[in-house]
Amino acid sequence: LGALVKLEAQNNILTFIPEEIGGCSNLETLILSNNHLQILPNGMGKCVKLCRVDLSSNQFEKWPDLVRHIGSLSILCMKDNPCETKE
Repeated sequence: LGALVKLEAQNNILTFIPEEIGGCSNLETLILSNNHLQILPNGMGKCVKLCRVDLSSNQFEKWPDLVRHIGSLSILCMKDNPCETKE
């Protein structure tokens, strides 16, 4: 998993991402749009090279902590999630 740079798993009805994703230390792009995700695993914090994450059209009610913990993150797409409509 350490050599993985891009992971695209959109449109798969995923409800969770395993903690083992933290082993993808070279992951730069993560596309998880159009699933049923509500949270991300803590292991995502180990993906320190992530710069683009697409979590659009899922079930997130709040912004993932990932936003605060990965300094390399430059693009985060969260459109069409319940958190958009909450104040």
